[in-house]
Amino acid sequence: MLSQAVCKLEGFIYAPSDTVYWQHGHSTERDFIYVTTANLSHDQLLQLSDEVGGERSLLVVCSAFRGRKEGYANLTVKKIPKVTVPVANGARTITA
Repeated sequence: MLSQAVCKLEGFIYAPSDTVYWQHGHSTERDFIYVTTANLSHDQLLQLSDEVGGERSLLVVCSAFRGRKEGYANLTVKKIPKVTVPVANGARTITA
């Protein structure tokens, strides 16, 4: 439910992949979104960047991260918007 709400807020189509854990949605055929409540380390972001590859881009929306937001050619890193926390707990819904 959280990933679906974040996809909507960020303008992505919610379409989670059955095979690729970091593909929760897409805005184009090469631009994807990954939503996680994890606190991601620099090493985890580097590994994710390697998995995504140079032909695609990924918006990573997470609870927290260590390191810089910049420095990953194919990743954009953001914190989960606070407006989605009540949605994840079932307290309200987001409408367009």
